[in-house]
Amino acid sequence: MHLELLTSPVVYPLVFGLTLLDGFAPVVPSESAVIAASSFAVSGRPVLLVIVLAAAVGAFVGDHIAYGLGRLLLGRGPADTGGRVRRLGRLGRWLSSLAERAAGRLGSGAGVVILTGRFIPCGRLAVTLACGAGRYPLRRFTAWTAVATAAWAVVTALLGYVGGVAFAETPWLGTVAGLSLGLVVSSVLAAVSRRR
Repeated sequence: MHLELLTSPVVYPLVFGLTLLDGFAPVVPSESAVIAASSFAVSGRPVLLVIVLAAAVGAFVGDHIAYGLGRLLLGRGPADTGGRVRRLGRLGRWLSSLAERAAGRLGSGAGVVILTGRFIPCGRLAVTLACGAGRYPLRRFTAWTAVATAAWAVVTALLGYVGGVAFAETPWLGTVAGLSLGLVVSSVLAAVSRRR
């Protein structure tokens, strides 16, 4: 992301779009975009609250798209889901495997899984696909996803902002610091999740 973009109003739709895409295409660097934009927010441009809102709404919409894909492509229903997965080839098998592993953890604690899954790389995709595939009630999914995406957007933006405060003279170093903190946080959460 170019430095001029980070201080221009274009950063808001960019953050929204990247976080939306990351909901169902985890190769998109949404955390990096939110952290980078937030590290520059120390100067007042961009506005931190607007970055948080753009990130939360984008992630919320993206998670619902992934839920819909899980329901449509992998969901248990009258349609031939096996045939759909076969037509998707390796991607379909990978998505199906992710959803199956996450589905085993949903049960009565689905809300906590949705919340923690949001902070783990590829975890959010696995959880949202599993919720769709397992026909987890959309109302409950929406409520938990609203909490999860809001928490994720705040935490991610604060990581960038803290980096920006620590390196106010050189905002790009603040971005690096924020990204490093983000990597540590997601690694710790992934380790805790694996142990559980």
